[in-house]
Amino acid sequence: MTTFAESVLADAQATMPGEWTTYGDIAKRCGSPGAARAVGVILFTANGKQSDPRKCVNPAWRIRKHDGTMSITPSHWPNASDRARIAVKCNKIWVAEGGRLIDGKPDPAQRRAI
Repeated sequence: MTTFAESVLADAQATMPGEWTTYGDIAKRCGSPGAARAVGVILFTANGKQSDPRKCVNPAWRIRKHDGTMSITPSHWPNASDRARIAVKCNKIWVAEGGRLIDGKPDPAQRRAI
């Protein structure tokens, strides 16, 4: 595993319950701004194709795209209803640990600082 990958996984784990962050934020904190996609690949590879977010090795429900939505890509989950179901599951887990949704997106005030 590369030093960058180790940093990404550690950073994801450091995102506390009720907080959220983005792939780009993690890339910046790990010293590689612009490497958001690489962060996504690292996290997806570490988690495997889990349909139950609680089985993920990192808190996938706390890590979002730049606009706060979940990143559940068609290439990994071709069925749209599966993607929607997983996104709802992730949001429920995040809200249960103290997250607040505003119009279906996480409260900006709960975004982890860079």
